[in-house]
Amino acid sequence: MGKKGRVLGRAASVGAFDKRGEESGHVKISLSGNTPEHIIRITRKIDTKNKSEWLLDVFTTRPIQLLEETQKAVGVPDLPVQHHQLIYRSKELKNLEVANLMRKRLPWLKYEMKEEELIEAQEQEKTMKKKMEIAKIWEDSKRPIDYRVKPRLAAQTGKHLPWIIL
Repeated sequence: MGKKGRVLGRAASVGAFDKRGEESGHVKISLSGNTPEHIIRITRKIDTKNKSEWLLDVFTTRPIQLLEETQKAVGVPDLPVQHHQLIYRSKELKNLEVANLMRKRLPWLKYEMKEEELIEAQEQEKTMKKKMEIAKIWEDSKRPIDYRVKPRLAAQTGKHLPWIIL
């Protein structure tokens, strides 16, 4: 496949393979792929004017495989290698861009974290102030009772009671 007819000990030109007087003919080769469902079909169309066309069955080939097979068919040996290097380097570049973006966002994220800590501290401060106000109100509400109770207790016991705050 792909060699001259002389290698096989046959006719020198492709058109000489026509034995029945037809204008053109074709040769189909089916190869099994990576999976049982995947079959690669290669067709070579030949006409009597020594024109030959190679076709690859596009329907069973993924677009990436089709591109790779086309690169191989072009005949430049380094093309698939260069293509894989290009893919690898583009992925590497994308990863570097993501890392650079993360590096740029890091100060902003630190700022947001500090801002959240500040908001939480402010909320705790508000809560503590409310608790202190409630405690002060509680203490203030107890004081009038102490004023009324202290003289009565002192009168009943006949002693001075220093532990009661006026």
